[in-house]
Amino acid sequence: MNASMRRIIFDLFFIALSLHGYGQVVEDTRNVNGIEGVYSDSITAREAGLWWADVMHFIKLYENFISSRDSLDKLDAEHRLRQMDSLFSECVCKSEVLDDQRIDTMPFMGVVRDTVLPFVVLTYEYPDLHRPRYRACVVLPDRVVHLEDEGSRRNVRFWMYRPVIAPRWLGGLYYNALPLHRDSTASTWMVFGYRQLGTYHCRKFIDVLTVGRDGGVHSGRPVFYGIPEGGVAVRYVVDYSREAFVHVNYDTALGRIMMDHLCPLGRHPDGSVRLVPDGTYSAFVPKGEKWYYVDKVFKDPPRREFVPVPSSSLDKRRDLFGRERKERRKRRAR
Repeated sequence: MNASMRRIIFDLFFIALSLHGYGQVVEDTRNVNGIEGVYSDSITAREAGLWWADVMHFIKLYENFISSRDSLDKLDAEHRLRQMDSLFSECVCKSEVLDDQRIDTMPFMGVVRDTVLPFVVLTYEYPDLHRPRYRACVVLPDRVVHLEDEGSRRNVRFWMYRPVIAPRWLGGLYYNALPLHRDSTASTWMVFGYRQLGTYHCRKFIDVLTVGRDGGVHSGRPVFYGIPEGGVAVRYVVDYSREAFVHVNYDTALGRIMMDHLCPLGRHPDGSVRLVPDGTYSAFVPKGEKWYYVDKVFKDPPRREFVPVPSSSLDKRRDLFGRERKERRKRRAR
């Protein structure tokens, strides 16, 4: 089956899904080829109660792409990614998300929800094996601010020392958030994000996100002190080998950010350094509004625990299993 035939079959399936879907999508408001996305007047015509139907439609497209992406050619994959991008931007990112928390449980979407301002930050990862892409939007009661992913265009040093203003954004999927300061005019959060960097590398980062009531979105603030790279960083970025698991998260018990300490271990086939955890931990310790880097958190040597051994192994007259030794049996037989 060639690409054109697969596209025709998918278009027919897409129309049928739009008509019948999850029982709430009553009309197909998208264009014929699905590339230009949703018509602008179709969004305003929908009732607010159908927002969740659009979200479920988006989830269905995502699941279909995940299940069939290995068998799709490049054109079909791009076609479906455009459909998901359009549905995410025009349907999912709506003010209804402020009052509906069901979207917080979706495993492929990172959500930061603030009830004081209020606002919701939605981060979404394109499920692409070779060139993952990321989208995000900040939903406020009266507006939606879309963020543009520039994480692959700049190096690590740029992101560690340069604050940016929306729509510029270090793309990634947010997996945790820590409130720093909130009032009626602005809200500041420390967010923890993850992104893939291609075939051999991944990235985790700690960023400071500020959202104002006027819709201004800023990321990056000089709060990270004492880092090995020198200077004061506005965010902390860690690139590591995709083969390894690296922990970067806030530890509520210790009251600090705990991170795996990395070391080089050979090189990847493309010549890049393979960075993996070495078994020790680094941290950022808060002191007021500043976070200070600690290279090695646990400096004490491991304690020597007493390991109980069977009493029979201490008795030279018996073997390891408590049996009388062979030489002793011979002497007794004489």
